[in-house]
Amino acid sequence: MGLLCFPALFARPFWGRLLLRHVNFLLFVTFAVYAYRDLLPLGTFTLTPEDLSEGWFLWVKVGLLSVTGILIPLLVPRPYIPMSRR
Repeated sequence: MGLLCFPALFARPFWGRLLLRHVNFLLFVTFAVYAYRDLLPLGTFTLTPEDLSEGWFLWVKVGLLSVTGILIPLLVPRPYIPMSRR
C-alpha cells in the first residue's frame, strides 16, 4: 500500500487523485475481508472469527483498517468546482 501512497504525494493532481482512489479502494476491500472473516462471526451464536489466534494484533489491524479504509476517505474534503467551469 505504501508503494501506491508515496507516488501520490508527488504526482500531478490527476494521477495523485487516481492513485489515492485506488489506495482507498484497496483499503476498503481489505477491511471488508476482515469484517467478513472476523467481525461478522461475532454477531452470530455459532461462528467464531477465523483469525482469532492473532489475538490483540488482529483487533489493532481491524481498527486501523476501519480508520484508514472507511473514516478517512469519508472525511477527505473535495474541491469545490463551480458549475460554470464544468
